[in-house]
Amino acid sequence: MQRKGRVIKGRAAAALLVTALTLSGASCASGGQLTVPDGIAQAAGELSPLDTAALESRYVEGMKVIAENPQFCLCLDAESTDFAVVDKRTQKAFHSNPLRADDGIVITDSDAHGSYQSALAVGYNDKGQNEWEYNSLEDSAVLGQASLYALENGVRIVYQLGENAEKDILPRALTVDEYRRILEGLEYSDKKAVESSYMLMETAVVTNGEPSDYIDKAYYLSHYTALQEQDLYVLRELRPNVRQRTKAVFQKIGYTYEQMAAQREITGTVIEDDGINIVVPLDLTLDEGGLHAAIDASLITVTKGYAVTRISLLAGLGATRGREGFFIVPDGSGAVIPLYNTQGLLYSQPVYGVDGALSSASGYDHTSQAVLPFFALTTDEATILGAVTEGEAMATICAQPAGGTNPAARAFAQFTITDTDRREIDQSSQSVRELMTAQGSEKGRLSVYYQFCERAYSYSETARLYRRTLVDAGVLSPREDTERHLYLDLYGMVLRETHFMGFPVTRQTVLTSFEQAQVILGALRDAGVGGMRVRYLGMANGGLQNRLADGYDIESCLGGAKGFAALQSYAAERNMTVYPDAVINYVLQDGLFDGFSSGRDVIRGIGGQSVAHTTVGLAENKPSKELPRFPLTVSKIRESAAALTGPLGKLNIDTLSLSTVGGSLESNFNRR
Repeated sequence: MQRKGRVIKGRAAAALLVTALTLSGASCASGGQLTVPDGIAQAAGELSPLDTAALESRYVEGMKVIAENPQFCLCLDAESTDFAVVDKRTQKAFHSNPLRADDGIVITDSDAHGSYQSALAVGYNDKGQNEWEYNSLEDSAVLGQASLYALENGVRIVYQLGENAEKDILPRALTVDEYRRILEGLEYSDKKAVESSYMLMETAVVTNGEPSDYIDKAYYLSHYTALQEQDLYVLRELRPNVRQRTKAVFQKIGYTYEQMAAQREITGTVIEDDGINIVVPLDLTLDEGGLHAAIDASLITVTKGYAVTRISLLAGLGATRGREGFFIVPDGSGAVIPLYNTQGLLYSQPVYGVDGALSSASGYDHTSQAVLPFFALTTDEATILGAVTEGEAMATICAQPAGGTNPAARAFAQFTITDTDRREIDQSSQSVRELMTAQGSEKGRLSVYYQFCERAYSYSETARLYRRTLVDAGVLSPREDTERHLYLDLYGMVLRETHFMGFPVTRQTVLTSFEQAQVILGALRDAGVGGMRVRYLGMANGGLQNRLADGYDIESCLGGAKGFAALQSYAAERNMTVYPDAVINYVLQDGLFDGFSSGRDVIRGIGGQSVAHTTVGLAENKPSKELPRFPLTVSKIRESAAALTGPLGKLNIDTLSLSTVGGSLESNFNRR
């Protein structure tokens, strides 16, 4: 592990010199002018490059002090972009790269190195809709493609991930003689790596004019023009890790850019793009409460044809291998997970639930919806509280206990940048899963606020700390009403499938009439329950399987408008409040001439299809017989809300429950 660290440090030191020359506009040795890539220039804006040479080194070896206040100090390693927040009260350092902490963490899986040591893990889809991932250490900092800019009380790190295909020392095509020359003298493993990365394209095959289901002959002839006259070895489409392995072989034998350029000329290789390049800015700023980590998603740039799908932010911050401690995650009102689990499971839950426009939203969900965008990691020494303060609707909270194949316990937030979905396609009786990517996603700021506690906090102490954070941010206000209430749900009418003379029919079934509601409330009051707040569900517009709310029609089977007025009077005289419910963002009954169209008034998924929510029965694991829920478009929701005001006024109803509003969050991918 230390060997890897020294290699990274050495390579990054040399590469950062190139970055420094780039920022100053200096000329390179060959006389060419180095320029700042457009994405980096956009992300840097008007900021000035950070001169780390002028900063002092304190608190953490190998790191410079970037920002400091009476409580904390932010230290940064300019080469690797590793950073640490030092609590000056206890002198404890919270590292972004857990391998720099004295915690005994050992990562044996090479694929996990970057995941734990990187500030960012960036997922992206290529032009073929394949899913890949870059990390900010191995795919940016090590390559000298991380630039530092000064912020007040912090730093902006601009990561350029990926490499320029034009200068990538990995030939797209080789002549037969050059290919054989390269293989001579290679070690067995290196030889196999090169052989598996290139395929022989024969002139006789690609120029015979016969159609092929396996080879796009026109493509190869246009991109490797020498194929008209000679056989060539052409680079295959490689996975990123295989590509890196093959590049390492060429680097090992000292293959030069000049040699590659000569082969490009001989083979007539045409490069249409610059490969995949992603630029992501990360802002780190310190205040007396802790650390703000933010990404301005509007400044993210990516090569045309590719899409950044997700970003994991500071996944290794405070990671620990200790077994004593716990996570707090926002499952429902908050759940506790031990830091160690022999199975090494991963908790992952989207804030505000799964996007209802995606196919993954259907099915049985045994979790309580997360409505608080926070997480906490508590060890026997300290507690880290992370609160998503911007972009929480796109956030997923992750907690990964140590154990199994996981070398350390960690908690972090992952943000969705571009939505993706899958759909089933039948091809020759085989089911194919096709990945789809949304176009034109909204982009804003994504931010997590980290607070570092000087000791281990209990569940209750952590809850109080987060509540105080929300109050300080103006999200919550202290309650002045100290009276306690019983919140009660009553259910009115439901449609039930039954049989009449052997024929299936659907009938209204009363669950709780208005007269029965009075009896229930009276019995509770006689038992000493006062100040009740009652939500009456399914009492209008078709009951619990509601139709479009184009007014407020109280169901006559429950007692009608007069019966509800009597219930209201009864409740008001006894210091109770009844809230009649209306569903304005979903429709379950799709009838004729009811003002609702399941094709026109429903949100669309990524593939353009109308969305209908179905559930899966827990017992049979099959789609239930319940009516599908159609989520309405925003414009239709506005129409329904406006249509309620007149009828409610005529009925003298001045309280209202909107039970389904705020219960889910859904996109609409209708391109119109």
